[in-house]
Amino acid sequence: MEQLPTNILVKIFQHLNQPDLISVSKCCKKFNSVIIDFMPSQHPPIRIDFQYLYYNKVQKFTYKDGKDFNSLIDTNRLYQNYIFFNFNKEHTDRLGNKWLQLFKKQINARSIRIKSDCLDLQQLSNMLKLTHRLVFLEIDGYRLAKTNEPLDDSDIANLPSLRHLKIHSFLDTTPQLFKIFQECKNLKTIALSALFMVSKKIKSINEFICNQRSLEQLELIGLDTHNALFQYEQMGEIKYQLKKLNVEYNGYSFNLEKFMEFFSQQKALKEVKLALDLRNSMHHAHDTKLCDEILRNVMTLEHLASFSLLVNKYSLKDVDSFNFCNNCIKKFVFENETRDNNNLLVGLLKSLRKLKHLELACEYSDELLIQLPLLSNLKHLKLTDYYQGLLQSIKCSDTLQSISLKYCYTKNSGPDWHEFLKNHPNIKKIHIDHSIDFIDDAIAELIAGACGEHLEYFVMTDSTAKNLSMDAYKSFQKHCPNLKCLKLTERPSRSTQNKHQSFHDLLANVKCVIFFYIICIIFFIVLILLMIYEKI
Repeated sequence: MEQLPTNILVKIFQHLNQPDLISVSKCCKKFNSVIIDFMPSQHPPIRIDFQYLYYNKVQKFTYKDGKDFNSLIDTNRLYQNYIFFNFNKEHTDRLGNKWLQLFKKQINARSIRIKSDCLDLQQLSNMLKLTHRLVFLEIDGYRLAKTNEPLDDSDIANLPSLRHLKIHSFLDTTPQLFKIFQECKNLKTIALSALFMVSKKIKSINEFICNQRSLEQLELIGLDTHNALFQYEQMGEIKYQLKKLNVEYNGYSFNLEKFMEFFSQQKALKEVKLALDLRNSMHHAHDTKLCDEILRNVMTLEHLASFSLLVNKYSLKDVDSFNFCNNCIKKFVFENETRDNNNLLVGLLKSLRKLKHLELACEYSDELLIQLPLLSNLKHLKLTDYYQGLLQSIKCSDTLQSISLKYCYTKNSGPDWHEFLKNHPNIKKIHIDHSIDFIDDAIAELIAGACGEHLEYFVMTDSTAKNLSMDAYKSFQKHCPNLKCLKLTERPSRSTQNKHQSFHDLLANVKCVIFFYIICIIFFIVLILLMIYEKI
């Protein structure tokens, strides 16, 4: 059975009933992943998703069993590498302690994800102490049942192999949580997101982050720590050098001044993602100055290859003094949520002349467009919020090979494409995402004819192409002999349809309002005429 191809195995398993699937799963050694979900959409049954991993593809099939839970315990041979626990109080009350019996079978699990709203820290500690080979742990959407129970040294989990820890959306976060992982000092990844710290005394969290020995990746997203994170006395004794950093500052995420000191020590960074949102900053001018200093440190990193920056209500104070040259950064992603002042972006592009990959979501001003031809090595360009006339205004170097457009709602784009492809004859890849009626047969013929044998990839994702027919496909087949991937239509997601529908709803509402006012005016005219007629 294990010699059968993946697609045939999946089709067979999808048609098996519960007992047969249990029997097959016991003898099939190819399984290396399972999801145990005690929190299905409709309460009684327990859902188990077995994921069959084959290279980079994941095939899923499901069976439901609400009668005999012991059958799950007997299938422990399935769960060698990955376990996902998702359960709430209703299901744990119904199952009693059987879920813990199942967990005891999984001592060899390498990766565990826990999602619950009923376990306290004591139970969480007991679960983790059963594992010895755990490498990856993710706690997602966890809510404490009891927050006031203190932990002692006996509750510290011994996880010598743990290298990656992710904690997401942990409600009522308490420093006691990090006491469980007190002995885990060889982590390579720490990812904290959407956490609310109930106590300002988070020294244990600071110590947990700063006392690591070989940390390589740190993510701090959507935190509320009352500006207490990174207020650590021994900041200068950090022993690790990060390779990846993903940080979001919203005005109260952490102490920005202390973070700047921490950031200045990290000289081995290869990938940096910064989100600087100063809308809620209590000291805007001071925070702006600190952000300027952080960006200056970014420009001096010698090993940095990728840099992503999202800003809101923040721009460079002194553009003229921002004079750097970083030839190591090859990929740059920039988003300005307010779509206003671009002096920050212009200053950065002047310092990043060796870029190969550029993604922009901002106001496309003339000052910005002037910088694009100066990027002599640029190969990939992605633009968000396309407007009519933008493409024909873009003039990059001859090295440009890929163009990606996102959120395109302009129908008359033929002249734009003609001018753009005329200026960039070496385009090999075109990707259009989240667009409505952006391409028709005439434009498809224009693109195919202009690109010719150079074009290898043309894809529209999450888009509609109502004006396309088979003539468009024939145009690409005729003019593009080296085309490897072609996708012209794809049903848009609900969000894209809603945006498109909301636009049409707005137009319909405007028409209704105008029609209503016209009727009212006619009514008043008729009424006035009747009154005049009666007087006569």
